[in-house]
Amino acid sequence: MTDSTRGVHPWFGLSYAAYAVQPRVMLQSMPGDWQDRFVALMEEAEAMGYSFPLKGTTYAVNLRHDETGRYIYDRDRDYRHRRAERRPDGVSTPQTRLDSR
Repeated sequence: MTDSTRGVHPWFGLSYAAYAVQPRVMLQSMPGDWQDRFVALMEEAEAMGYSFPLKGTTYAVNLRHDETGRYIYDRDRDYRHRRAERRPDGVSTPQTRLDSR
């Protein structure tokens, strides 16, 4: 897709981000049909030759504060022991503290 007003490009906005990182707790808190569509898209991408991550590699993600650049506590890393909380409109949102620990 070459149109910069459609697809993934505008979703990133003006950032220089190279990755879209989503907390597992958020993905697992979405409705079942949403999760099924997400998994189907990931499998479709893998069938096209992409793998997540590249075979034989892993990614390490650390949360940093935008202003200070310091690493901060990310409670979404402990996905086995909590669920995302729901906003009043019913959408799941992980609650991440921005204070240092």
